[in-house]
Amino acid sequence: MSRDSPLNQCLKISRFYLVWWVIVAFWWVLCFVFQMLQLTLHF
Repeated sequence: MSRDSPLNQCLKISRFYLVWWVIVAFWWVLCFVFQMLQLTLHF
């Protein structure tokens, strides 16, 4: 077994994408909440 097997690389990549999507989702929710707050503050 090699130290850096394709499966290992695949797991690394999927973990990276998981973190990336968590960050994107976090920012999207943050923007959404911010817009909602702006709307409620305006009315």
